[in-house]
Amino acid sequence: MNHMSAHDLDEFRTRVSRWLAENKQFAPRDYGAICPPDLIDEGVAWQKRIFAAGYAGLHWPAEHGGQGLTPAHHGVWVEECAKAGVPPILNMVGLVLAGGAVMAFGTDEHKAEHLRRTLAAEHVWCQLFSEPGAGSDLGSLSTRAERDGDRFIVNGQKVWCSGGRCSNWGILMARTNPDAPKHEGISFFLCPMDLPGIEVRPLRQMTGEAEFDEVFFTDVELPADALIGPLHGGWGVGMAVLTNERGHIGASIIGLERRIDQMA
Repeated sequence: MNHMSAHDLDEFRTRVSRWLAENKQFAPRDYGAICPPDLIDEGVAWQKRIFAAGYAGLHWPAEHGGQGLTPAHHGVWVEECAKAGVPPILNMVGLVLAGGAVMAFGTDEHKAEHLRRTLAAEHVWCQLFSEPGAGSDLGSLSTRAERDGDRFIVNGQKVWCSGGRCSNWGILMARTNPDAPKHEGISFFLCPMDLPGIEVRPLRQMTGEAEFDEVFFTDVELPADALIGPLHGGWGVGMAVLTNERGHIGASIIGLERRIDQMA
């Protein structure tokens, strides 16, 4: 729909609004961008329902399980979900970050393995970026991924991981060249969370809640084909997917603002 009219979008909005009215009883509460651990079963069931109805990956290519529509259609979906008080997706990490990375940088094999399964909530993702000693400076990460033949050996620790204990896949940034300038020695990986040597621990906050996790890697053997994008080129991949994140958050804020305006 390259030449889309306002009428086309209005019709789509009406259809979405009707479907949400008929199905929101099956949705968990609107938890925002990341499904909390206590709602993961409800969130997965909701994402599966969205996928079955044809509203998942609206602007993703049809060959990858999407609908081949436009970002404007996705924006309408986000806005109408905000009005209905339901989450638009299971997990921003999977549907925005991991999906965006695989779409833009993955091989055909990566795309076939992950994209449709991510939309269908068969692959649930977490983000493995932040580290205890790096703070907000992602370029200072120290988790190592050392090449050893047809695999990488990963050692290190990640913190502030949303949904680590609920995910079966993670997007991982790790240092593959410790001698390079800090932004040039990082690589980007797709990491199965059930590999031997991965330990996920709830990160207990001062409130007593454990919304986040810390993840430990001890001699984890990651297959070489887990690499996304060029070796040592993970900084560019990471920045690209974080741009996708900001775009999704922006669309969510616009939807919320419109909802507030309508309530005023």
